[in-house]
Amino acid sequence: GGYGSSGFYGAFRENATDFQKSFVTYFTDFLSMVKKQDCPLDFFSWHIYTDDTSEIVKSALFVRETLDNNGFNHTESHLNEWNYGAEGGGFDKMDTLYGAAFIASALIAMQSIPVDAAQYYCASYEARYNGLMNIRTLKYSPVMHVMNAFAKLYENGNELSVRRKEDEPFILASADETTVRGLISCYRCEKKEFVLKASDDCEVYRLKESGFEAITIRNENGSIRLPCHNDEVYYVTLKIV
Repeated sequence: GGYGSSGFYGAFRENATDFQKSFVTYFTDFLSMVKKQDCPLDFFSWHIYTDDTSEIVKSALFVRETLDNNGFNHTESHLNEWNYGAEGGGFDKMDTLYGAAFIASALIAMQSIPVDAAQYYCASYEARYNGLMNIRTLKYSPVMHVMNAFAKLYENGNELSVRRKEDEPFILASADETTVRGLISCYRCEKKEFVLKASDDCEVYRLKESGFEAITIRNENGSIRLPCHNDEVYYVTLKIV
């Protein structure tokens, strides 16, 4: 596999630098070399650091399309470095509630784009890129709690279809024989609130610095109204009768 490309911002950013655009050229030249030398390419790896979830989607589509167009239809796409990364201030928010909302939105978005594997960077002790813990207090950050919630959805084993409009929160749901679980990220959502259709036994947890905390909800004829701010993340459970 090769070669750990440092992002494809040059493929879609209007203000992309010549340096960023060079990553695209290097990618296509690399594929030409692999084809010419008849080398195996089991997977292609690439990275992205951004505060815009849509850039992960655009990058994944670009990588898949470029691989396919060059005859590498069976080569897997591995996003083997990704994290929150705002220009000039990524480390300041990486382990915050806002950063956790981005991580949740990215995890949800990646379930429906052509990425075969994705590795969060990183979990090294005291590394600045480690958003899983606050390196000043050595306590788990909200990002870790998002990862834990996502793991619970994964363990359910069956992803559920979710209909979502572009201006609505990112939503992922799964189920096993007894429980439906949901993860909701309001990252950069313009709505002040959103309506969740659910039965009376639905339990809702809001992400706080210390983890997900149960909140009191009012179910009005099968509808639950929840605040939707930039840094709101919810974990939802519902028992199957």
